[in-house]
Amino acid sequence: MPAARHRQNHLTQNKMKLTKLIFPFALLLSLATAGTAAESEATALYQDLGQPVDKRVADLISRLTLEEKAMLLNHKGTTVERFKIRADQWNQCLNGVKWDLPTTFFPTCIAMAATWDTGLVRDEIATVLSDEARAIYNGWHLDPKARGEHKGLIYRAPVINIERNPYWGRNHEAWGEDPFLTGRMAVAYVQGLQGNDPRYLKIAATLKHYAVNNVEVDRQKLNANVSERMLREYWLPHFRDAVVEGKACSLMASYNAINGTPNNINRWLLTDLLKNEWKHEGFVVSDLGGVRSMVEGHHKKQMTYVDAVAQSVMAGCDFSDKEYQENIPAAVREGKLTEARLDDALTRVLRVRMRLGEFDPFDAVPFSKISPAVVNSAAHRAVALKTARESIVLLQNRDHFLPLDKAQLKRIAVIGPLADRVITNNYFGALPETVSALQGIKNRAAPGTEVRFAAGGLIGGETGGEWKKEAAEAAALDPALGCGDRLRRHIRRRGARGARPQITRTNGHAGGARQSRVRRQSTDCGGADERRAADGSVAGEKHPRDAPGMVAGRRRWPRNRRCPVRRGESSRPSAAHGLCIRSASAAAG
Repeated sequence: MPAARHRQNHLTQNKMKLTKLIFPFALLLSLATAGTAAESEATALYQDLGQPVDKRVADLISRLTLEEKAMLLNHKGTTVERFKIRADQWNQCLNGVKWDLPTTFFPTCIAMAATWDTGLVRDEIATVLSDEARAIYNGWHLDPKARGEHKGLIYRAPVINIERNPYWGRNHEAWGEDPFLTGRMAVAYVQGLQGNDPRYLKIAATLKHYAVNNVEVDRQKLNANVSERMLREYWLPHFRDAVVEGKACSLMASYNAINGTPNNINRWLLTDLLKNEWKHEGFVVSDLGGVRSMVEGHHKKQMTYVDAVAQSVMAGCDFSDKEYQENIPAAVREGKLTEARLDDALTRVLRVRMRLGEFDPFDAVPFSKISPAVVNSAAHRAVALKTARESIVLLQNRDHFLPLDKAQLKRIAVIGPLADRVITNNYFGALPETVSALQGIKNRAAPGTEVRFAAGGLIGGETGGEWKKEAAEAAALDPALGCGDRLRRHIRRRGARGARPQITRTNGHAGGARQSRVRRQSTDCGGADERRAADGSVAGEKHPRDAPGMVAGRRRWPRNRRCPVRRGESSRPSAAHGLCIRSASAAAG
């Protein structure tokens, strides 16, 4: 027993000596490893401003786990804490930076198009918008507790859909029905947003909605049958201009399908044409809920979310919602999505974010010097006022009737359902003050001038017998035009047929609502005929007339009939009687 105890004590002493020798070595090794890791992280290639952007992006991607990659492809995903990379937090700025505080509010894009001035759009309008977008970003970087939403630098504008459908309800967001004009305006707008710095983007522009999208009703399951010739000659030239010439950073895939294939998984649209033919180096993002709407709309829940995400990424949709974060790892593990294509999608997104300066020191980016004080400044509001004035197009000034001498006006009748309303859209900041047409006329009229108002009709899907009252009030305010009794009879006749009339007047001709007529027409300049309504929708689609915000069309009084007037009275307004002003109902959009 003593011998055994002696051997045990000897062994214990040897272990203690060995521990004393190993512990300092292990400690030194641990410190050395930690130091090497810290040194490696501090000098990581993706943080080296001297390296090309693509090398920096590749280095960052090589450090990410599969789950982290999926997180970065969700535009409002979880922050990747290991690298302190927060989600994109995109924003809107179509005719004003969307924010919970006031920003400069511009006329809508259809009004910008009416200026016919690409220099104004690029050098003033879009430059103001991007200045304010950067200023908001700079504000919360300089002060993490700054008030207002803390938005990112990827902006979902401009909307460049062709306005072929007058019932779309969003025509105020785009630039008209002409692809050439839309393309010129889109290039100018994108260049103004993104800036001209050779290294950094000011903000990143996103073209919406790609493509053949101008119907709101059932848009998550709508299918547009269009020939490739019609696509290339009418529906896509302006997108090509904004990508090839304007260098737009991203495009949004619209909800609809083209020729049976939802745009979210349309490889020809997103990859073959956009990325291979047009050489687009940026990314494609789905519309909000694009994967979900495809599963529940086009595929009627017969497609799993893993399959939907895999097919979307493989087709060329690089960026999306929570469905990407939740389903990309499973799609890769099940062999439905290749890591090569996943890394390509991530490369496209991170390349843009790196060019925005998100991974560089704040002061290294020249746009970091834009002060938050420029937001909604007097200088910027002056540009908005200039744009509004430039957007007004005077088509005719018969007998030099204008300008009016307000000192000679005794009465002004303002007629129209939008006269005392300010119609806005969803893409601007908080509005501190608005002035309707009626209020503006009252503000500018000479003291003592009587300004009277009547709605004259209803818009936006309003129904019921109220229109008769509005029309009667409008006719009562119309003695100068002498149309009272016969205009009332015209309204009653149309009302008896069930129409909801809109009372308008253009150059002395009164007209009401009309029903859409379906006609035969070739949609590919000599190719297969399609049944298409006068509003541009393909036969078989649900007609969008009854969608919220839609308005009826207008027509002139027939050429062979004069506007009804009383004998001995002129149909031209007279300053002696008063000025009759009508707001155009079609502006409701």
